Amino acid sequence: MFEAVVDFCGGSLLKAVGFGLGVSALYVGSIYLTNTTQNRNHPSAMKKRMAAVGGVTVLSPLLLYIFYGQPSSSSLSSAVDPSCSVSFWDAIFLTPSIKHHLVAAMKGLLLFATLFIGPILQDLSDGVWLAQFKYFYNHRTEFVRNFVVAPLTEEIVFRACVTAPLFFYLKEKSASGIQNNYLVALVGPLFFGVAHAHHYFEGIPLLHILFQIAYTTLFGFLSAMTMIYTNSIIAAIVAHSFCNWMGFPGFVQAHRHKYSFFIVPAYFIGLIVFLFTMFTKRGHAAITFHSS
Repeated sequence: MFEAVVDFCGGSLLKAVGFGLGVSALYVGSIYLTNTTQNRNHPSAMKKRMAAVGGVTVLSPLLLYIFYGQPSSSSLSSAVDPSCSVSFWDAIFLTPSIKHHLVAAMKGLLLFATLFIGPILQDLSDGVWLAQFKYFYNHRTEFVRNFVVAPLTEEIVFRACVTAPLFFYLKEKSASGIQNNYLVALVGPLFFGVAHAHHYFEGIPLLHILFQIAYTTLFGFLSAMTMIYTNSIIAAIVAHSFCNWMGFPGFVQAHRHKYSFFIVPAYFIGLIVFLFTMFTKRGHAAITFHSS
């Protein structure tokens, strides 16, 4: 029986970084290959771009297998080092357990809901969510792009496919699994953050682009830690979708809000609880790879 095995033994940092840069370039490049002059929020432009990045999302795991994979058979099993080789599905954090991913998705969603408890209270008191529901009911293509396609494609490409080669390279260089997780979570999101620089060519001011790179890199770090913590790419996708719904927290508005006396403290409480939960349970954050 043929089983896909991804073997990272002997992988170099240059190869891992090169692979990350390659799939990042493919993702961004596919957007411009649509060759549309329409506004990025025009339904036709959104559909073309979603189709393009969807194709890259299917291609990226296949490229991971081409770069690192080999068939698991009786003739090759002895040549595969179980310490740095895993099944293809484990490598992209998609273990075949529906129950695991459902629980992981709930954990990821609750984790980020805790972080956003202040903005959630702020938005609910201002009726922001109701307005968003009405808006996206009339702009369904934009809804699909923002909350389905973008989280799904970006997490698979920038999180799952980039993380595995980095994880196993750094695993060989570090005796501490905890240190290894942090390094992976810090290095991987750089590809995600820099990939947003392409918006500069769409007329967005440079200062805004730099802020977006910094913010998306920080988000990428937290998303990567969520994936590592739960051992599930689905958890990261759900968390990403939720964060897209929430947007960037309105700190200034919170300070000026009529209910600032409880919204502002909620901001700080949510942040403290989030950081405590994320970084004091790091002993559970090790990625559980199962050798085939």
